[in-house]
Amino acid sequence: MAYGTLNADLVNGIGSSGINGFRLTLTTATPVTTADVSAAGTIYMTPYTSKVIGLYDGSNWQLISTAQMSVAAASGTNQVFDIFLDYNGGTPQLVTLDWTNDTTRATALVYQDGVLCKTGDLQQRYLGTARTKTGSQVSDTIAFRHLWNYYNRIDKDMYVEEPANSWTYTTATIRQANANTANQLDFVIGVDEDVVKANVYTTAYNGTQNIQLVVGVGLDSTTTMSGIHPKGLSATGAMTLVASHNSHTGIGRHYLAWLEHSQAVGSTAWYGDDNAPTIAQSGITGIIRC
Repeated sequence: MAYGTLNADLVNGIGSSGINGFRLTLTTATPVTTADVSAAGTIYMTPYTSKVIGLYDGSNWQLISTAQMSVAAASGTNQVFDIFLDYNGGTPQLVTLDWTNDTTRATALVYQDGVLCKTGDLQQRYLGTARTKTGSQVSDTIAFRHLWNYYNRIDKDMYVEEPANSWTYTTATIRQANANTANQLDFVIGVDEDVVKANVYTTAYNGTQNIQLVVGVGLDSTTTMSGIHPKGLSATGAMTLVASHNSHTGIGRHYLAWLEHSQAVGSTAWYGDDNAPTIAQSGITGIIRC
């Protein structure tokens, strides 16, 4: 009985449903980019492990072999959108679908034989999610991971360094480091399956003994710390402060902000590179699978 069921599944192509040898990328013929790609207007579906993908024709799964394909990024600024491969009567084409906002899909995804497809049109297989940073342009850079693959994901690093030598902030109110809105990691997630990791490393000094100094990571916040952010107590010299964040963030566009806080006593100096960038550098780093 089990053998007969397996044969029926193979005849109906269900064995093909899990196959996808492609990755989404912003650089033609380059499935895995290691350099920053900024303001790209085209998204490519490029062969990575193979040039074969399974598509649902409305009744059965079909194995399709194809060369690289492409589609224009969604129009507009700050627009999250999904990318699908549409069976399209046997002539596959890439299509996009805008989200309602940064964290809400306009049309949900649904499983067909264990494969995510577009609700209401199962012939469109879900491939990934992206977000425009400027008008009709997507970036995949060290600070902005705005292209996310559902299939064949890899770890990509993220980091932002504070360019200032130093600054003073002695206020018992959490804020973004050096009041610099660039001090954050910005990314998009299509399906919430992986943990996103981030760490902050910085140095601070307050000449008064036992003053509380704290750095942290804020998930979608510049006023609330998440993750681990132990306090440090000022001593006779500058001290290194570390914080970490490891969690699921939910789908859509999110950011992890580098935050700082000082007990309002004396004068707290915070250091970026302390005018010695070859030997010292504060910043926020992270890892995202995309």
